[in-house]
Amino acid sequence: CPPGREGAYAALGEPGYAAVAACGSPQQMAVFIRRAIAFHGGVVEEDDALAVLAQEHCTHTSSYHDLLVALNACSWISWPGQGESAPPSLKRQRSTHLQTPTHSPTG
Repeated sequence: CPPGREGAYAALGEPGYAAVAACGSPQQMAVFIRRAIAFHGGVVEEDDALAVLAQEHCTHTSSYHDLLVALNACSWISWPGQGESAPPSLKRQRSTHLQTPTHSPTG
């Protein structure tokens, strides 16, 4: 990883988490966490809450797995299919297409 860019370039997983935690930068941990959230389809809604979590993970190093478990419980992350902004179900209940008429050759 380029110096000072660990959060942006570290692999999402245990080795990447450990590398970012070892650099000790809450800003780099926030970048890493934001990438993990985006990878799993989430969107950070509160940057201040992200900064607090990043500081915690720099101060009390855990694991990538534990980070993902914690992220799943964060109310400041918008996950697909949750909340009022969830898209309507795309499951089709019944066909809306008309039957295609078949033409028989006339002779």
